Amino acid sequence: MKHILHVAFALILSSSAFAQPDSEVFPDFTYSDLNGIDQNLYSYLDQNKIVIIDIFATWCPNCVNSIPGVEAIWEEHGPDGDDSVMILSMERDANTNNEAAFVNTHGIENPVITGAEDFIANTLNVPYQPYFFVVCPDRSYELRIGGIGGDSTILTDFFEDCSSIVSVEEQQEVAFSLLNTVVDADLFVFSNGANSQFKIVSTSGQLVRSGALSFGDNNIDLSSLAAGTYVVQLTNEKGQLSQQIVKR
Repeated sequence: MKHILHVAFALILSSSAFAQPDSEVFPDFTYSDLNGIDQNLYSYLDQNKIVIIDIFATWCPNCVNSIPGVEAIWEEHGPDGDDSVMILSMERDANTNNEAAFVNTHGIENPVITGAEDFIANTLNVPYQPYFFVVCPDRSYELRIGGIGGDSTILTDFFEDCSSIVSVEEQQEVAFSLLNTVVDADLFVFSNGANSQFKIVSTSGQLVRSGALSFGDNNIDLSSLAAGTYVVQLTNEKGQLSQQIVKR
């Protein structure tokens, strides 16, 4: 599973700058935004949306300078655009109380969350701002440290790495650069997977199963898995595939 670090600074002063969530799967959360609406990350991912987590502080100049780039993504890909992206901005400084005024001053339209400071510091391991997490529907993510100014492509270039959700009930065939996959109720079926290692991870980041696939193997038995959402990761010499599946 990818989570590639993209750093905007020429010099990093401490190893804490590279902190990321401990899990290979981005952790779920639910927090109320400034309008009192609950914002749940996985509910958007389950709708096959890409979610940008924008970590900011109201007093941060680079955060303010990044607003045009973020708003450009919202206009093109948000609810009034192609509706493929949700942006959730999260204020990380517990000592500020001017978020509503900040939103009004800068014309921010996407949901803005306060009260998530512990989650940002202790679960996401974010020591400062701005940070941007681009979270794919399969729960994998990429990280951008530093502002983006008005250049929305710094974040949208990550979108092409995101895979779509596949329900095991739909039995859809999906093309990938490494493998072609077909999923049904009890088997995760694929081609060209010889000599691969596999992992099945729950959405909470727990390893459920792992193993090796021998030559000629083309499926992983899912019959013993409880109903729920998982990420299947296949790795071989050609590369790596991470695909979300829904066992019903």
